[in-house]
Amino acid sequence: MIDNVGFKLPDNLPDQSKIDAPNAAAEAYSRTKRKQASLNKLDKDGDRIIVVPSSKKHPYDWCDKLAALLVNPTNQQLRTEYLECSIDDLRATLGKLHGPAYTVADAFVKKPRSSKVPKQSTHPHTIGKLLAALASRGVTIPPIEQRQISFNQIRRHLLGKGKAQEFTLANLPYITLGRRFVKIGGKQFNWVNVMGLACEVDTAVGLEHRSTMGKSFLVYSDFEGLVGLSRNEIERRCSLAPQ
Repeated sequence: MIDNVGFKLPDNLPDQSKIDAPNAAAEAYSRTKRKQASLNKLDKDGDRIIVVPSSKKHPYDWCDKLAALLVNPTNQQLRTEYLECSIDDLRATLGKLHGPAYTVADAFVKKPRSSKVPKQSTHPHTIGKLLAALASRGVTIPPIEQRQISFNQIRRHLLGKGKAQEFTLANLPYITLGRRFVKIGGKQFNWVNVMGLACEVDTAVGLEHRSTMGKSFLVYSDFEGLVGLSRNEIERRCSLAPQ
């Protein structure tokens, strides 16, 4: 091949497209050097900055998004249609509304957390923060007796169910208070008055249980000692029961 000025060029010229294409080895080398440089950087105190691979992180406002889903903004009432559905459906709904980052794992919603608002905590997903988000939307939360409760359990708690309610005492066996009856270890004891007739807690003198084996009676003062509460406190908690 002869060019315009008379110089002879080689016939086996390399393909120009291959020359312009980036060199894979050079790219890998540059990438490695960039990572090494970032790993070797020091902050102003002389501490080494370590770069770690990115991983899935839960959104910081997950509790707020869940509270917004559970509360009707118009009348500030809880949406029972969401509370009564399964926790899996709640997770899926948050993911559909706000993206896949909000579809948290099953273990995330079933992990027990402190029911109190921590004084200092860097963890963004606590029961206390969810309750604060609900309260900011005008929702009154039933008092929680349990020290730890999960996001799945808080759903039942807001429905007035579960063992976290104030009318459920975490004694062994579990004791559930009520206006007309009390459950002790799965057995139902009815409040009765001085005439032995069924009544509500405010006029009761004790508890009576009837079975095929006969009747058993528990005096009010003995029941106070059993649960470790005064009569006024028992009556107050019984009035919170949904029955």
